[in-house]
Amino acid sequence: MIANGEDFFDDAVWDLWVEEDLFTASPGSLEFAEFCRQNNVKIFYITNRDQGEYTFDLAQKNLQTAGFDNVDAEHLIVLRDSSNKEVIQRDIMEDFEVVVLLGDNLNDFSRDYYLTDVEERRSLASERSSDFGVKNIIFPNPTDGHWIRAIFGDSEPPANGQNREILHSAASSAAWQRESQ
Repeated sequence: MIANGEDFFDDAVWDLWVEEDLFTASPGSLEFAEFCRQNNVKIFYITNRDQGEYTFDLAQKNLQTAGFDNVDAEHLIVLRDSSNKEVIQRDIMEDFEVVVLLGDNLNDFSRDYYLTDVEERRSLASERSSDFGVKNIIFPNPTDGHWIRAIFGDSEPPANGQNREILHSAASSAAWQRESQ
C-alpha cells in the first residue's frame, strides 16, 4: 500500500480482507498445534479486532480456514474494545499452567511494552531477552502492530507523504542494521 502511495493502514481494506477469509498459517504453526494436541496441551487464541457483531465468527472462520482446530468459544477469546490481553492471560493462568505465549507484537506479552519511544521498547526487550524463545515467541508481522506507535508516537498515524517517508526510512534503517551485523 505504501509503495502505491495509498494509506498504509485502512480499516475498511482490512475488514474486507478479513471477510475474504484468505488466511494461511505461518510456516510451522500447524505442526506446532499438532504437537500440542498430541501432548494434551490446550491452545487458547486471544485476538483483538473489531469487524462488528460478526467479529467472533470471522475470527473463528479465519483460524479454521488456516487449518487450526479446537477453535471454539472456550479456546477463542475476541477482544473488541481493548488490545490488552494481559487480563485474559491472567484468567487462563488461574486454571492452566501456561508454558508459552505467542504473539506478533511485544504488547501481546506485556502492556509494559506499550511505549512511544523506540529506545525504551528496545531497552525493555533487552532486559527481558531471556524470555524470548522460551516463554515468549514472537511472530514477525510487517503490516500491523504497536511498533508503528514506537516510530510515530501514534498507532495509526495519518497516511501522508511525510509519514510514508518516515516508515520507509525506518524499514530501510532496520534492513541496513541487519546487513551490517
